[in-house]
Amino acid sequence: METTVTHDIEGMVKLGIVMLVAVGAVLLLLRVSDRGRAQRDAWLVGYPPDIFPAQALTRSGPLTALAATQSRLISIYRQMPAQSDLTIWLGAFLRELRAIMDTAYRVAVVTQVYGQTAHLDRLVAEVETIEVQIADHVTRQLPAQTDDIGRESLEGHLATLRLCVRELATLT
Repeated sequence: METTVTHDIEGMVKLGIVMLVAVGAVLLLLRVSDRGRAQRDAWLVGYPPDIFPAQALTRSGPLTALAATQSRLISIYRQMPAQSDLTIWLGAFLRELRAIMDTAYRVAVVTQVYGQTAHLDRLVAEVETIEVQIADHVTRQLPAQTDDIGRESLEGHLATLRLCVRELATLT
């Protein structure tokens, strides 16, 4: 009798340990996913004055164009599904773009004395070309990834529009 009670207590202790490990794993996964969500929205956008003091350079010319491109791409990025391949790829491109922007700022600071921006203008043209390609790719990929809820919402909007058209037709 004593051995079965001891055996039952040991089993309960083991079960308790397994439950603690499982709860710990779930809490760890939730924390990691929250960190990923925070990183998803934590982009250094443009050229903040506390990090980039030469604001005269960042308010016009090539650096402004780079910041505008970055802003548009971040807007697209934030509207995409969090774990899609396209989101992951665009996130990597945005990190590269940030590095390009930082380097372009340093080059602009060094070359401002000479007034030469041709090399930065070429860089901006290249980045804008890539932006157009990304936007085109996103517009082709997103309809393929539309979920059922999005389709139902679209069908609801279309039904509402058809109803409005019928009512307008009866008025005329």
